[in-house]
Amino acid sequence: MTISLPKGKDEEADVNPFYKQERDLIIQTFESDRYYSYYTPYVQFLFFTGCRPSEAIALQWKHITERDIQFRQAIVMSESGLVCKEGLPASLLEQVKKYPENESQFILKLRQYELIVDSEEQDRERPGDYETQKEYYSGKQKNHTFKNQFITLPLGSDIVDVVVGRPGPLSDINLCRERLDKFHPEQRLIGDKAYVGETQIKTPHKKPKKKEITQKQKEANKALSSKRIFVEHLIRVVKIFKVAQERFRLRKDRYASIILTICGLVRLRKGCLILEIVKDEYNELTIAINKHHSLGTNLPLGTYNP
Repeated sequence: MTISLPKGKDEEADVNPFYKQERDLIIQTFESDRYYSYYTPYVQFLFFTGCRPSEAIALQWKHITERDIQFRQAIVMSESGLVCKEGLPASLLEQVKKYPENESQFILKLRQYELIVDSEEQDRERPGDYETQKEYYSGKQKNHTFKNQFITLPLGSDIVDVVVGRPGPLSDINLCRERLDKFHPEQRLIGDKAYVGETQIKTPHKKPKKKEITQKQKEANKALSSKRIFVEHLIRVVKIFKVAQERFRLRKDRYASIILTICGLVRLRKGCLILEIVKDEYNELTIAINKHHSLGTNLPLGTYNP
C-alpha cells in the first residue's frame, strides 16, 4: 500500500532543479565576485554531492574515505540554539566504537555467538564512463549494482556490522574478509556457499562432482539454513524502504548515507536503539536526545549510557 501525502498550497508539484548551464553560471558568479569568491568550493561541493548545507557544515574528516563521503550528521536549529545532530548508528560496531573502554569487552563477548553473514545487491543507474561501468557491472545480476553486506546477531536480532555501496562484482568472501579484522580472531560466523573457503565461516556442504551428499550432510545443511535465514529476514526489512529496494537513481555519493540511515531506522524499529528525551526541569524544553541501546537483551553487557 502506498500512502501519498497531499502537498501544501505553497509547495511546487514537481522538483525544479537547476539546469547544467544554470549551475555553471552560479559557480562562475561566485568565482568572479570580489567579496564572495571564497564560497566557491563550498557551492561546488553542494552541487556535485547533492548534500544539504546543514550536512556539509557538519562534515568531519572521519566521514571521508578514499571511496566515499558519508553524511552522518547535520547542524540544525534547536530550542537551545545550533546543535550538531548525529544520525542513528547503523550497527553495533559503529555504536560501541563511541565507548572505547567497552569496545574490547564487547568484541570478546561477541565471540560467544555464531554471527550470521550475507550480502545483497541493488541496481544502480548505469555509470557514464566505461571504466566505472566495468567496475560495477555484475554478471550475476546482469546489471550495474551496489553490493551491501550485513553481519547480524543470532536470530537476526540486531545488525552487528554493515558495509554498503561496494561494487557488485566484488565477491562475498573477499568483502567479508575485509571486515574480519574488526572481530576476535576466533569469532565464528555462518554463511551460504558464497563463503566456502573462509575458515571462520561455517558453510553448507557442497555436492561433490558426479556424487550426492549423504543424508547426514543434508540434515546438517537444513539445520544451518534454519539459522542463517534470519539475516535474509533482516535484509527484507531494510528493503521495505523503496529507496533500498528499487533502482537507485540518486547520486552515487549519497548511497552510503541513505542506506546506513535506513539501517539505523531498522534498529530503532526492532527495539535495539532506545531514544531518551531530556527536558529542562524549568521550562519543559527539549535540551538533548540521548541514544542508549538494548544490548542487555541481546548480549550480556548491560546498557551503555552516552
